[in-house]
Amino acid sequence: MNTQETKITVIELKGKFQLACQYPNQYNPQPCYIELDLRNETLTADYNGEIGNAVPFSVWHGHEQRYPIPCMVAVAANALLEEIAPLAERVLAGYECVWDGNNHVANFTDDAQEADNEISAICEREMENIDEANAISFVAPSDWFYAIKDETQGKTDAELETMSADWKIEAEGENIYLTGDVLDVLKSWRDEYAEEEKG
Repeated sequence: MNTQETKITVIELKGKFQLACQYPNQYNPQPCYIELDLRNETLTADYNGEIGNAVPFSVWHGHEQRYPIPCMVAVAANALLEEIAPLAERVLAGYECVWDGNNHVANFTDDAQEADNEISAICEREMENIDEANAISFVAPSDWFYAIKDETQGKTDAELETMSADWKIEAEGENIYLTGDVLDVLKSWRDEYAEEEKG
């Protein structure tokens, strides 16, 4: 058990869409979580970089506690981290690494387990009732920009780059994470019109 004074380091997210990730050819975005790293005494949020939700041994053996959360903008995730931090301190204070005969695993006091349960409940609340103003939506560029498809006709690459930048800003303002390259989509539409004119 950690008998010394504990102090969790909260690692805040910087980019608005830092929790957003959807790999090519995948139908769903990567799941997100709050992670309490008890060995390194840190608390942060991240997405699972593994397809299929595989977890490292440090999570399997309890040294890193993960709590599922919805994909949200950084400011909301940071507020959630601050809310959870005092509970994370209690988990850390009651944590110890013990040998179970096969592996070094995490062991917790009753108070640490209670705090862990409270963190889980808070994160479950977010999963069930996330504020829509904080939720990130995943949209393919071809769906988001389809209404302006005809505006790409006859445009130069430079003009399309400007359009791409403007539409990315608008999407970000509406918490929309675009799952593909906007410029590539605009160019493909422009070239499609060019081919039709030739034909």
